[in-house]
Amino acid sequence: MRWREWQRPNRHLVGLVGLTVVASLLIGFVVYRRAAANLIREAEQELLLRMKLRTSSLEGYLETIRSEVVLWSDHGPPRDAARQLRAAWRQLGPDPASVVGRLYVTDNPLPEGDRHKYDRAPDRSLYTELHANLHPRVNRFLTVLGYHDALLIDPEGNVLYT
Repeated sequence: MRWREWQRPNRHLVGLVGLTVVASLLIGFVVYRRAAANLIREAEQELLLRMKLRTSSLEGYLETIRSEVVLWSDHGPPRDAARQLRAAWRQLGPDPASVVGRLYVTDNPLPEGDRHKYDRAPDRSLYTELHANLHPRVNRFLTVLGYHDALLIDPEGNVLYT
């Protein structure tokens, strides 16, 4: 059966189906393009947000480093303090950890929450002199940067200062 032989209602039906298919394809294409554009826009916004967050994080890190440099710049590096404390530590006898623990923890006259404010023990050791010199600067460092504690540890694993 040829097209011309079809009855007019059948031809109209085929034409209507054809137009419906074409219209559906066009609508689908338009919807697809808009959805793709929205996805691209959202991806770009997410990348921009991530870039801003990373930039902010890096700026914070660099500000922390800057603060540390400012705090230590006029007082000498912590490495020098560690060397001096290590030499003084060795002068405290066969068990320096116990001596320091007794001087700055056990015999500390300040209440437990305020022990970090104790700059100088009553003995006259070189360690106490170095501790009295270092401790206010370290406390300032901790306060400015919001840290809880700072440790100076020698290569043997001795905690020379906390």
